[in-house]
Amino acid sequence: MRLTVFAPVCILLSSCAHTVPVEALALSPVIEQAPIAVTVVYDDALRDFRCTASKGYIADEWLIELGPASVATFTPVFHAMFADIRVLPAGAAATGDRYVVTLSLDEYTGCDVAWPIIGSPVAIAYSARLTRGADMLLEAWTGSGESLADDIITDESPAMNIDTYLARLTTLAIRRAVADFLWKFEEDERVLAWKSAAIADAP
Repeated sequence: MRLTVFAPVCILLSSCAHTVPVEALALSPVIEQAPIAVTVVYDDALRDFRCTASKGYIADEWLIELGPASVATFTPVFHAMFADIRVLPAGAAATGDRYVVTLSLDEYTGCDVAWPIIGSPVAIAYSARLTRGADMLLEAWTGSGESLADDIITDESPAMNIDTYLARLTTLAIRRAVADFLWKFEEDERVLAWKSAAIADAP
């Protein structure tokens, strides 16, 4: 298998902590914007999510701060989905808001990767709850994505360290999860029914 030969060349061994540079995606999705005002809530577990991947047998570890990148990626996505959004500050309660979308992180496997790390896949899944006010559930949908080593590594790829590998695979998984999230939002019949009713009922 190609990766069996390639991985030892890619890996830079050291005994220290690393921060994986997961950056926010600057996405401008082409989607029909609903003329609806919503409040967006990123739950605390998503906002603060960070985890550590390690080799297990030596002191090396890789800190992955997924929360800030997820929030920064999804905020412009919600702006594309809805005509008016208000992002609720961390720790604030959604009181008096008509429609609220709460985004959560359901899964991230980037910190469960096994040695030699390079070659491991990364999967991510988000879920959204649409409520009237803070409690009355109207709808829920998910968005998931997975990225594989073959998505970013070819026979011609330059040597890649673990920091870069995890960052690129995580970023690609987020991109695919957002695409899945938007597709389900646009195609789910119950979401479509809610949008039609909300638009008709808008002041």
